[in-house]
Formats: sequence, structure tokens, C-alpha cells
Amino acid sequence: MRRESYPGSWLPEPLVDAEAPARVEDEESVSLAFLVLLERLSAEERAVLVLREAFDLEFAEIAEILGKSQPACRQLLSRARRRVEDGRPRFDADPARRDALAARFLAAARDGDLDGLVALLAPDAVLIGDGGGKARSIPRPMVGAEAVARALVAFYGQARELGLALEPARVNGQSGFVSRDADGRLVNVLGIDVAGGRVARMHSILNPDKLSHLGPLSPLGLRPRARAAAQAAGRAPRRAP
Repeated sequence: MRRESYPGSWLPEPLVDAEAPARVEDEESVSLAFLVLLERLSAEERAVLVLREAFDLEFAEIAEILGKSQPACRQLLSRARRRVEDGRPRFDADPARRDALAARFLAAARDGDLDGLVALLAPDAVLIGDGGGKARSIPRPMVGAEAVARALVAFYGQARELGLALEPARVNGQSGFVSRDADGRLVNVLGIDVAGGRVARMHSILNPDKLSHLGPLSPLGLRPRARAAAQAAGRAPRRAP
């Protein structure tokens, strides 16, 4: 019920600058795209998949935990695996090439280079933003290279005016970057999925509830009501720009 009433797109809490996974499979398992995919499973499907695939429990143990029969748990696992395979995110295998493309993407975003961004994006590129109703963000996923590029140029044009700094970062095992205000406080985290030599998907997280574990947060990205609440709680300066 909480998820159904969630304002806009939902994304998990990001892991930033965590130790790079040892294998491509590990990168996929912690990626934002894969975690979003897991959330689309039913609670029982997700539980069976994690208990079996991640913890290697026997079906007898899983059945006891869930209060179901072993055949029912096997069916849940089979269904979960099919749904995961149908939607499993694909990433370019070479981390160095992904990072190089992400660096070019970051440079184009910093410079407001619309044509450069379009050239780096897949034709069906997707931009997903999670503001949680507290931060300014797109209400629904945006699709298409030119539309996404224009949105990024507009956003990072405002970022330059506000003095935000864009810094490269590793986000859930993938390339990405973070935005910080002039005082070094975090505004948002952007994870980038690279596939087929292009940026295929971007996950932008501005919801302060999902960024607080990463350090001090800036009020710049907040909606007026959330900014006022943050000021009242002493988390943001009263004369925020």
C-alpha cells in the first residue's frame, strides 16, 4: 500500500563509491536497474529468489520460513526467475569503457552540449527520477534520446547558475555522478547504465530520505514545503537560495 501511494517513480537507496564488485554478475546484482526489477516481483517471489539464489537455502528451509509447501516454493522460484530473466538489465562488460563513456557524458552535461548528449544516448534512453514528493523531479520516466538530453541540459543549466559541482562516482557498481552545492552538500545521485556503447538508462535520486546516509544534504533540490520542514528541523540554513 505504501508503494502504491508513492509519489512518482520509486528507486532504491543508492550505494555510492562502494568497493567495485569483483565480477560483472556482482555488478548486475547490486545495480539500481536490477534492484528495481526485484521490487516488481511479489514479496513471496522475491523472498524465495533471494533465499535460494543469494543464501543457497534448501527448499525445506525456505518452505518453513514462508509457511508454504516445497512444491509451492519451487513454483515461486521458477516464476521469479522467468520474470527476472525477461527484464534483466544488460551492461557493457568492460568497466573501463563504461567509465570512459560516462566521463564524456558528464562533460557534455556540464557544458550543456545537447548534440553531444544525444550522440551518447541510446535512441530509446530512459531517465527515471525519484524525488519522493519532497524534491523536484520528473513525475514519470522520460523516454527518448532527444527528450532526455533536453531535460538534462535544462537541469544542469540551472545547476551551473546555482553553483553546483558534478563529480564522477560509482553508483551501485555502475558509472555515475553526484551533484553537490557550493558547501559540498549532496543534491542528487545519478546512476548510468551503459549498454551497446551508449547510455541506456539513468536513475536520478533526489529524495532526501534515500540520500541521508551519504552525508549532509543540500536544500537546493527540495520542494518549498520540504525545504521549510528541513529548516525547522535545523537540517538546512534558513536563508537557502
